[in-house]
Amino acid sequence: MSQSGRQPRVDDDEIVAVFDAAETPVLTTSDVAEQLPISRRTALTRLKALHEEGRLESMDVGAKAKVWWAATDEDDESTAPAKPLRDLVGMLDEDEAAAARERSQEWRESFDRELDASNASGS
Repeated sequence: MSQSGRQPRVDDDEIVAVFDAAETPVLTTSDVAEQLPISRRTALTRLKALHEEGRLESMDVGAKAKVWWAATDEDDESTAPAKPLRDLVGMLDEDEAAAARERSQEWRESFDRELDASNASGS
């Protein structure tokens, strides 16, 4: 991660190593900050950057709660990114998730049709 100004006290590999050493499949921002000599705010900034780089995955689990985990090979079903969450709390039911994806896709298609019709009519 490139930062202007001063050098970070903890490099990206050290942050990712916290996930490799963790006893749980997902960590909170506070969990990461507690393992390193950085503040929670700095941890959040760095975790977001690592997520943007594709090195970490994340999921909102509440109004202000987010969990993070190390990115994995998505082609390998046994290490798919959502698997740690299913294993940890069983909160993803495959049928419900598939239905939600289908509803989302239908909504997107409907929205796109309405947008195209609006653009075609010149409004």
